[in-house]
Amino acid sequence: MDDARREDHELLQKHHQDIYHLCSLVLKMHSDGMMAYLIMMSTRMLECHRLLKETGSIYLHCDHSANAYLRMLMDAIFGKNNFLDEIV
Repeated sequence: MDDARREDHELLQKHHQDIYHLCSLVLKMHSDGMMAYLIMMSTRMLECHRLLKETGSIYLHCDHSANAYLRMLMDAIFGKNNFLDEIV
């Protein structure tokens, strides 16, 4: 794990334990690579949430292998009631 990923990992562990726990659950269903990807994406989503206006929108493009996991992360960060639709 490089320094940037280690920092993301520690940030989530210390300040966003619920999101870190969600990422950790992926290890039981997928790989450590997917967990590392979700941790990286979590820190970026948290920053997007911080910068996004209340009237703003965010679109996330991903493939089928990470779609369900990223959807859960976005629900945890942005709130499940803020999800409007999915484009397939």
